[in-house]
Amino acid sequence: MGVKSAARRAAAGAVSGLRLSSLISRAFGGRAAILAYHRVLDPALHDPDLVEPGLFVTRDSFAAHLELLARKYHVVPLETLVRRLLTGEEVARGTVVLTFDDGWLDTCQTAFPLLQRAGLPASIFVPTALIGTRHRFWFSRAGEAGARLWTLANQARDNGPALPPELAFAAALLRARLSRPAFVHRLLQACKDVSPTQRDGVVDRLEEAAGAPARPSRELVDWDELRRLAANVFEVGSHTASHVILTEVDAALAKVELEESRRTIAEQLGRPAVSLCYPNGDYNEGVRRLAKSCGFACALTTRAGFADPPLDLHALPRLGVHQGVAAKASGLELLLSGLFS
Repeated sequence: MGVKSAARRAAAGAVSGLRLSSLISRAFGGRAAILAYHRVLDPALHDPDLVEPGLFVTRDSFAAHLELLARKYHVVPLETLVRRLLTGEEVARGTVVLTFDDGWLDTCQTAFPLLQRAGLPASIFVPTALIGTRHRFWFSRAGEAGARLWTLANQARDNGPALPPELAFAAALLRARLSRPAFVHRLLQACKDVSPTQRDGVVDRLEEAAGAPARPSRELVDWDELRRLAANVFEVGSHTASHVILTEVDAALAKVELEESRRTIAEQLGRPAVSLCYPNGDYNEGVRRLAKSCGFACALTTRAGFADPPLDLHALPRLGVHQGVAAKASGLELLLSGLFS
C-alpha cells in the first residue's frame, strides 16, 4: 500500500525524514517534499482504534495540515514537480506534493472536500483491479476481528471464546487484559510477523473466532468516485492492478500488473496514468527499469527523503505522514524541516 514499511517503522512515534547529514547540507530541509498519506479518518464515521497505527490521520489533523500548507508552502501537482525535475526548471524551496495510497473511500469522502475547499491538488494511487469491489486488506479485517474478539472476551467471565492453536498469540494477548486499542495494535503487529503465505489463513481464523461482519462495508473508491476526483483536484496514478508486491513476482507478471493498471486507468478516466507508486514502496533495479519501460514518467517509493534535484524520477522519495508524527500542524512542519532521521 505504499509507505507501509516506513509508516510501521514510524508508528512507535519516531518522526521520519532525512538523515542529519542531509539536514546539514540543506540547512533548512529539502527544496521539495512529496508527502505520503494513506487514510483520513472522520471519527464520526470510523474508529481509529481499529486502524493500523501509521496509516491514518484524523480529519481535524488533516484540515490543520492543509491550513499550514496553504499558508506557508507551495503545493503543486505531482506532474508539475516531475516536469520541473525533468527539464531542470527551478524548484522553489518549500514545494510540496500531496499523495494518497491505495484508493481508500475516505480519501473521497473526507480528504477530498477539505482539499477542494483549500484549493490544493493531490495524487491518488489506486490498485485498478480492486476499485469498485468489496476487497478488504488483511489488516482491516484483522483489526475489526480483533476488536470483536476483545469485546467477546471482556463480556465473558473467563478469557472468551476458545481459540485454535494457530491463534495462541491472540489468546496470550487476551490473557494480558490490555485495553481495546492496545490489544488490536498488538494483534496487528503479531499478524505482521506471520509469513505472508500464512497470513490470510490466520486472519480467516480470527474472523471465524470473532464472528465475521454480516455485510462488510466497502473500503475502496469506485470508478465514478475516481472520475469525480480526477475532474477536480486529483491526479490518478497506478498502484499496480492488484496491489502485488512487485519485488516478489517474476518480471512477466510485474509487467502485466503495470500495463493492465495503466490501460484500465486510460479506459476509465480518458488518459493513461503517468505516475506509479510501488506497493509497500518495494522496488529493485529490475522493477525500476520496468516501470520506466511501461511508460510511467515517475515512480514513488517509501524511502524517506526530499525530492531535490538531481534524482532518479523512478525512485522518488517521500515523507510518510500519520497521526503519530503529525497530529498537529506543528508536527507536519517539523517533518518538513528535515530535523529528524
